[in-house]
Amino acid sequence: LGERHLLTAGKDISNPGIIGTLGMLLETRGAGAEIDLSRIPRPDLAKLGIPFSQWVRMYPGMGFIMTAKAENTAEVIEMFKAVGMTAADIGCVNESRSLTIRYNSEESSVFDLNKDSITGIFKE
Repeated sequence: LGERHLLTAGKDISNPGIIGTLGMLLETRGAGAEIDLSRIPRPDLAKLGIPFSQWVRMYPGMGFIMTAKAENTAEVIEMFKAVGMTAADIGCVNESRSLTIRYNSEESSVFDLNKDSITGIFKE
């Protein structure tokens, strides 16, 4: 992925879970994003007895948040599939400096990086 310059940014999913990790990535890039939580690949949560609202905030043990130009997305997903891993396009990066999430018919702004800080790295 790196050698072929297919990604524009990436971060391993850490303790804040998928949403918190994406917020951290966006904060360092000075960007925003809109994502659809229903498009995130996940295990059978009902079988595991884990509510979706809990799963989406937990540390999964292994995973990555990556950004790519639209024209590279399909190739990135195929490269993961070729090695037995799952990847999906869950949204798009924008210049809003806020993270908006959608799930079914609901929408919420999670972080407004114009006034909030996640890591504190860029606080003055």
